[in-house]
Amino acid sequence: MGRHVRFNLVTALIMALMLPGLAFGQQLSQAVSKKAVSAVVKVGAIDKAGKSVGFGSGTFIDARGYLITNFHVIGDTKSGRIHNPKNIALIGMVRSPREAIKYEWHGRVVRADPRLDLALIRIVKSTTGVDVAAHKFPILPVMSTKLLN
Repeated sequence: MGRHVRFNLVTALIMALMLPGLAFGQQLSQAVSKKAVSAVVKVGAIDKAGKSVGFGSGTFIDARGYLITNFHVIGDTKSGRIHNPKNIALIGMVRSPREAIKYEWHGRVVRADPRLDLALIRIVKSTTGVDVAAHKFPILPVMSTKLLN
């Protein structure tokens, strides 16, 4: 048997032994993915007339309805102005990666920085009659990288 054939057989054997570990990693990834998807939202920017001027994604970071998004989603980074003069954005929950997103919430921009391209939005009103104060939003916790060690 040639050297290259032996090398390929050994490589194939090692890969076969590693597959159960790869399958476990994929299962873990699905669990993490499911939790992350539940905390992701669609952020819709509207102008003063209520007309859609763009959209992007955001992530809940607090169960009381605070989420972060990029400034360019809700405003113009060159002028530093938010598209809606009342600082209102539309928020839609992501139920699954394949499901169409409907705007269910109105959010108000609490803080925004065009230089950092970040915006903090708080949910202030439901479009479906849900009591915002009683609702617990799914979050993606923000943690310190020091915990990774």
